[in-house]
Amino acid sequence: METILIVDDERLIRWSLSEELSKEGYSTLTAETVKEAITRVRESMPELVILDLRLPDGTGIEALEAIKKIHPEVVVIVLTAEDKSSSAVQAMKLGAYDYLTKPVRVDELKLVIAKAL
Repeated sequence: METILIVDDERLIRWSLSEELSKEGYSTLTAETVKEAITRVRESMPELVILDLRLPDGTGIEALEAIKKIHPEVVVIVLTAEDKSSSAVQAMKLGAYDYLTKPVRVDELKLVIAKAL
């Protein structure tokens, strides 16, 4: 069973994505901050990370860099409320698998996850 880490500062998003992905048979973990995300990656080495770009203690770009140093093979899908192509390009250069804009459609996210894994 693949483990997916959901990193988002909004509790409702973490909860709803966790619920939806659990129904698909994935094991899910959640984190609210960059620091918490890094700890979860170190402890659990998830196969995939869903990462928001805006977090209370830093940026998703900073988190992406740190996560990839710890676990280079992990698949990272970036989520953001901002549709900034510069952030997308930067995230992709740092090894993000894909980039989705919020509000994300769950069916679209599930397809991207299935392809990525």
